[in-house]
Amino acid sequence: MSFLSEKLAENQYAKSVMIMVDPLMLHPDPENDLIYGEFDPRKDDDKRLIEEIQEIGLLQPLLVKRHPVFPDEYIIVSGHRRYHAAKAVGLQRVEVLVLNANTPEEKAMAKLAITISNHSRDRSNPALMAREIEHLETSLKELRKLNPEKFKGKELRTMIAEELGVSPKTVARTKKILNNADEPTRVAFTSGKITQLEALKRVDDKLKPNHVESNSVEPLPGQLSIDSTVQKSTPTIGEAPKKMSEKATSAINMLVRITEKLELDPEIATDQNILKLIADLEKAINSKSNNKK
Repeated sequence: MSFLSEKLAENQYAKSVMIMVDPLMLHPDPENDLIYGEFDPRKDDDKRLIEEIQEIGLLQPLLVKRHPVFPDEYIIVSGHRRYHAAKAVGLQRVEVLVLNANTPEEKAMAKLAITISNHSRDRSNPALMAREIEHLETSLKELRKLNPEKFKGKELRTMIAEELGVSPKTVARTKKILNNADEPTRVAFTSGKITQLEALKRVDDKLKPNHVESNSVEPLPGQLSIDSTVQKSTPTIGEAPKKMSEKATSAINMLVRITEKLELDPEIATDQNILKLIADLEKAINSKSNNKK
């Protein structure tokens, strides 16, 4: 268990209480949708969750905190998808764990719980991870002000990386984009419309306006340190830049996830089966690239 998860668990179970409530007494936290997106019963994952709850019920309680205005009502901290699925099924009562959040520190910890309890295990989406990093950093800075002793000797970047299961370098590169990108690039990246590679390139172009591109591309967080030859054609006047498709963006993000795992555990890369798969993939990409020439 990570340092942050451990502190959250201590806070959750110290004075928390389990009760049954009417779903109408529950309020989703808008901040959750800003990070993870809205529930959509047409999506495969959300549709599958509705079917599971319809078949076997709600097995895991929702984590909530008391509403600051309405008595006997609650704000959801963790379990937004389960809440929406339970409502879609028509459950009249759901089990919730009421988080103790009375002191400023407990309230800040409850805010932090949105990401700790909900964060995605799929590292193929760097845009989602960027939103998680932003939320974790903001919440941690608030907590550190309230109780600096608890976080003494703890680096924010390292804690965030540990919580999300990535390397500190990945967090640093993502922060480079968030801190230095212009607004259009920042919005395009955090909404998943451009890849991390494209966002980093735009940031580098902004920070180094006279920078001349070389054939060696600095690897992305999680990418293997392999030199790549970048071949670019100069667009003719009036020619629109080629827009990357969602399918291509998804494939590149998947490669980032795979190489991130290899970076975290380099021994995996020495496995003969893995080496063969990498070699086969490289051969297939080279073949497709040569056929287009």
